[in-house]
Amino acid sequence: MIYIQEHSGDSESVTISVDGFLTGDSIDPLREVIIRHLREGKTVSVNLKKVNHISRESKAVLREFEGKGILIYDERCTDRNQDKKTRDRCGQK
Repeated sequence: MIYIQEHSGDSESVTISVDGFLTGDSIDPLREVIIRHLREGKTVSVNLKKVNHISRESKAVLREFEGKGILIYDERCTDRNQDKKTRDRCGQK
């Protein structure tokens, strides 16, 4: 289950904060929110700071959006000195 919160910085951008577990069932609502904002012509950022787990399927969907210019971030993923569990979660080696 996930909780999605939308924060509009201005009329041209939105940050979507996600909390919970991103799995096969829960990625669809996030996908719908992202697509809705893209159709409105907004710049979209997705904050995954409060996500506890991301399934492989969900990671693939997020990578697709990243390839389309969506900023996907998690502050915990910027530090290269994290423990193995955090590196795995962030898709780092």
